[in-house]
Amino acid sequence: MIVFERGRTNFAQLQRRVTAGHGLLRLTRECPAHYVLFDLLADASGEPLLNLPLSQRRARLQLLLADAPPPLTLTPQTADMREVWDWLTTWTVATGIEGVVSKHLLNRAEFIDLQRRPCPRRRRSEPGPLG
Repeated sequence: MIVFERGRTNFAQLQRRVTAGHGLLRLTRECPAHYVLFDLLADASGEPLLNLPLSQRRARLQLLLADAPPPLTLTPQTADMREVWDWLTTWTVATGIEGVVSKHLLNRAEFIDLQRRPCPRRRRSEPGPLG
C-alpha cells in the first residue's frame, strides 16, 4: 500500500493508519491509500498460479483490474532497460518510491529488487542496491 501526498509517497501517513483507532475513517478520507499490484499469485477461487510464467499471471491481473477503482493500481511494466534506468534515476526520485522490481517474464518466483539508495532494513543475503 502507498499513500501519496503532493505527488510523493508518504510512509508516515501510511503508518498513522495502523494506530489511528477511531480516527481511521477520517484518515482514509484525508489521505487515501493505493494498493499497488504487480503480480497475481492465485486466482479468484484461491487456486495458486505460481507455476505459470509471470507473463501469464500479469495478463490475468490486467484483466482482473480492468474496471477496478483508482485505489487499486497496477504497476507499470517494461522490458526496456533504458526505461528501467529512467525509472530508477528520475521517477523514483520524483515520487519517493524506493526502487523497482525486476522479474523474468518466463520465471515463476525469482525477482530482483533494484533500489536507487541503500535500504537499512535489507539483510545481507538479499540483493544489494544499484548505488
